[in-house]
Amino acid sequence: MYKVHFWIADQDGQGWLRVEQVQRYLNKICGNEVKATYNNYMRPNEWVIQDASGHRQNAFDLTVHQRQYADSSLQNLRYLQKQLKVPCVYEIDDYLHGLSPHAPAYSNYHNPQTKVHTFNNINAYLQESAAITV
Repeated sequence: MYKVHFWIADQDGQGWLRVEQVQRYLNKICGNEVKATYNNYMRPNEWVIQDASGHRQNAFDLTVHQRQYADSSLQNLRYLQKQLKVPCVYEIDDYLHGLSPHAPAYSNYHNPQTKVHTFNNINAYLQESAAITV
């Protein structure tokens, strides 16, 4: 069984449509071939599991990171891909670098104190992910 895990940024419109609905669809259509899960917390201690015989294996075959950009999220992406060899897909629906000053979220992403750091992390996610979906 192929295991896909989504990290959801929010459970509003984007999270509901771009994560929850995709997760439900995969489980419904793919049945026993794919198990898709999601949550909004990254718990590295749950990424490697041990079976009854002591064999260790990755908990996921693929991960999807929906609109993540925190330092810890980026470090987790790097760990998953480099250490565990789990490909990571970056899901970002909005072009946050070019938000209109009239957009409600503009102040969240263009605050001078966080702008450079946030966009550096987004850019790293865009460059380092195995794939990107928009």
